[in-house]
Amino acid sequence: MTSELSSLITNAVNCLKQEIVEARDNSMEIDSQGHQQTDETLVMLRDFWLQFCAQMKSVSDAFLFLERSYLAGPQNVSIADDLTEIAGRNLSPVGHVSFWQIGLKFVRLSISSIDLKDQLINGILLLIQKERTFSTQDNRNLCQQLVQILLALGLYKGEFEEKFLESSRLFYQQKQRLIEESLS
Repeated sequence: MTSELSSLITNAVNCLKQEIVEARDNSMEIDSQGHQQTDETLVMLRDFWLQFCAQMKSVSDAFLFLERSYLAGPQNVSIADDLTEIAGRNLSPVGHVSFWQIGLKFVRLSISSIDLKDQLINGILLLIQKERTFSTQDNRNLCQQLVQILLALGLYKGEFEEKFLESSRLFYQQKQRLIEESLS
């Protein structure tokens, strides 16, 4: 039964992965300044995430008994990357790994395997840059949702935070230079 469930989840993730790749390839147009159009890809990723969350909630609800009965044993600790991940994700001390955790790991691996992780991170940084330069388009809600995806997937701290801080440092250095030049 466990192999059937694993097969079911793998097939669902592979279908979603294929949809992501197709949508990503369709949105790789180049704009007039030579940059990739990322807004469509970011919206597609957000929509994928919302669909994923709804599907995982349905699976989790449907298999609540199975999850509590069969996945609660310490033999399934290997599903998580290591014990610090288990502790960091508030899993039970007996090593309970939920369907949600299994799904998150599959999505994290899938996003990394098709190079969407960098596109997601760079897209968020671009949205933040647009917001800082008073772009007419309001992307705060999209940006917030995408950052929540990074947090849920565990990509914020190690992958995004350093790039965000560096981008912020450069932006404010430039602002400081402009203010100093205008005052002199």
